[in-house]
Amino acid sequence: MITRLSMVAVDLDGTLLNSAGGVSDLTRRVLGRAHRSGVLVVAATGRPRPVARWITDELDFISCVVCHNGAQTYRPDDGRVIHSRSLDPELARSAARAAREFAPEVSLGVEHSDDSHHLEAGVAALLPLRAGGPTVDDAMAHINGDVLKVLAHRPGRDLHEFVAALGEVMPEGVESAHAGLPFAELGPVGVSKASALDLVARDHGFDASEVVAFGDGHNDTEMLAWAGWSVAMGNAHPEIKDLADEVTVTNDADGVARVVQRLLG
Repeated sequence: MITRLSMVAVDLDGTLLNSAGGVSDLTRRVLGRAHRSGVLVVAATGRPRPVARWITDELDFISCVVCHNGAQTYRPDDGRVIHSRSLDPELARSAARAAREFAPEVSLGVEHSDDSHHLEAGVAALLPLRAGGPTVDDAMAHINGDVLKVLAHRPGRDLHEFVAALGEVMPEGVESAHAGLPFAELGPVGVSKASALDLVARDHGFDASEVVAFGDGHNDTEMLAWAGWSVAMGNAHPEIKDLADEVTVTNDADGVARVVQRLLG
């Protein structure tokens, strides 16, 4: 158990947000109390910045947001990016080309650091929350700046095997990961929610030992392993429950608020 609470790091979907996609009154009150007492409340999500802002801009208790599964961190009060890890255009093209050469039927998408994105139809169909923009025939042709993520979907194949196989063919500096959605994410080596949260903590003069983290899915694995105290939601994947220090109740039963309330005393 942590001896000092300096940060609450919380995933959004399936964790902070209930099944209706909202935040309960109790959770707002408890995390608002934490924020006012000087605890840094940080949202950590796989959502890109424009889609994350649909939620975080309305939550005044959140000090900063880790998005794109750690590739970018921004301040919700003004939208300013404070940390970013991206692939340069040539490396992103090499990663996308390697994925397509490995599996010619793959559908690709690219997410740029300027918030633009270009998605082929197979990837776009998997992202109902993605903000605007038509689909494209060839995402690689639209790589014209730094890329936070290359997305790769191979229909009809085992995702875990596909992610692992892509990892074997990626150029140096790029890794393949599974973030909970049915495609591989190709991005800079070592980038995760945990790596981004570590930068935020160090910016504020503390480390993981003063952090409690909440999550429910595979893209929360590194964050939960990094934090001084890790909490899996009652609705979390069984593997996530196994690695956490504690399992709380579900996101629909205010699982985050109940633990933070206890830690605040």
